[in-house]
Amino acid sequence: MSQLPSEIGFVLFKPDLFYRQLLVPVFEFLKEYGFKPISLLAARVSNTHYKKMYSHQFLWEADDWYHNRQLYLFGPGLGVLLHHEKENAQKLLLQIKGAALPKNRREDSLRKKFLSKSRVFNLIHVPDSRCQAEKEAIHWFGGSFSFGLISSEEMISELDCFNCFEAQLRLDPEEAFLIAKLRLFHACRNSKNCPEQLQVPLMHATLFYRRWKNAVVQETSCEGIEGTLLSDFQQEENILCQQLIKECKIDLNRRQVIEVLLATDTAKYVSNFFWILDEWNVYLSELERYLILCRLKYNFSPAKALSSHQNETKQERSYQ
Repeated sequence: MSQLPSEIGFVLFKPDLFYRQLLVPVFEFLKEYGFKPISLLAARVSNTHYKKMYSHQFLWEADDWYHNRQLYLFGPGLGVLLHHEKENAQKLLLQIKGAALPKNRREDSLRKKFLSKSRVFNLIHVPDSRCQAEKEAIHWFGGSFSFGLISSEEMISELDCFNCFEAQLRLDPEEAFLIAKLRLFHACRNSKNCPEQLQVPLMHATLFYRRWKNAVVQETSCEGIEGTLLSDFQQEENILCQQLIKECKIDLNRRQVIEVLLATDTAKYVSNFFWILDEWNVYLSELERYLILCRLKYNFSPAKALSSHQNETKQERSYQ
């Protein structure tokens, strides 16, 4: 029996959609055609998933397999299940996406409307049949998926950690570290058959890291101190993870994620942290990886740095 009813379609938005910051306009375009998002997952497009997307229909005489694959190294993919009340959803998505070649696109197609001028950078991948869509969706979401309408506000908030171009300009290792954790919890909640009873605890964790990241962005650091001074967040994180360990006793995969996050003082934390991100297909750019390495390599301790800075300030005052 099919897991993908005819009123549900699957698409994967390509990295150029994130680069061009077209997430909201494209969803508004789909809404005009009667589509509503019901599940989404932003993640790294693995070699395995790339093969599942293209190997059955690749035009070997016209396209270059490795050249086209490179696109998915520059950003995350966004897999979305879309509901339509009246139409065969997958068939309608194929009709409105626009042709692969720019010269063949209809004026009212998605690719034409948003000025996609390349057969590679063309914003969206739409499986060519409901059967193929089901295969790709099951693989993308890690085995199965759930259906539940998502508001525009929820979607934008959920995907904020993937629209991080401002963060790259700031080059803040602490912020990059928190963005990675937000993406990790996004994956934990939206893939690999997340148990219903873990949705709320994992959402609380997401809200906590979002609050931490926002505080880091707004903070004015003391001169000469790298990263955040908000040491209270680290203490709160430890308490949160201890609670999540108990909650996740029903799911060993998610419990493993929390155990990795808790093991900050171990010598293997750096390699384990990147391993768990890769295990959950969390996308990181090379710049983001480097920033996180800067954060982890020097194992910056906000509380220690703040104390040191305060002591130095006191000493300076004593000499005046």
